[in-house]
Amino acid sequence: MDETGEQRIEALPFPAQFLLWAMRTWVVAIRNGQPLPEHLRGALDAARAPEALVELDATLGLIAAGTARPLDLRCPRCPWLSDDEMQLLRVAEALQAGKPGLARQRLDALLPPAAARLVLLPFARLAGRLRAAGLRVAGKERDSLPPAPPRSLPATAEILPFPDRGLRLLQ
Repeated sequence: MDETGEQRIEALPFPAQFLLWAMRTWVVAIRNGQPLPEHLRGALDAARAPEALVELDATLGLIAAGTARPLDLRCPRCPWLSDDEMQLLRVAEALQAGKPGLARQRLDALLPPAAARLVLLPFARLAGRLRAAGLRVAGKERDSLPPAPPRSLPATAEILPFPDRGLRLLQ
């Protein structure tokens, strides 16, 4: 974490970095109106989780369709982790730990209740396929992702309208 409170992705365990890269790669393809890239499929094949591509596509497609606000998912080369990305990694972590209630709580912080409920099943399948391939988002069995830094909005903060809903690529 740097002095601004942002976390570098290199501080995450490799499986979390891998899932983050896969999510960011998916966003780039969808935003550009392109099919999912072969290198994403190849990476999941190499990780012994080829079926995870279907679950990744379903999970992120439902998140994009169901979100009520733009989510901050950055480009694959960005070294910094957004709060929304960390929240998605924490959902995966909870699902891999067998804690769907906690995962649902974390999804509720990102999505309206109906969307969170719909996303839970494909996200659980994605997390399960990654775990079966040995990719525990938290790293080792007893590890967990680093705690999120405390953040608060100023008293004068306002919600600004955005012209587009869904996942938004920021850099």
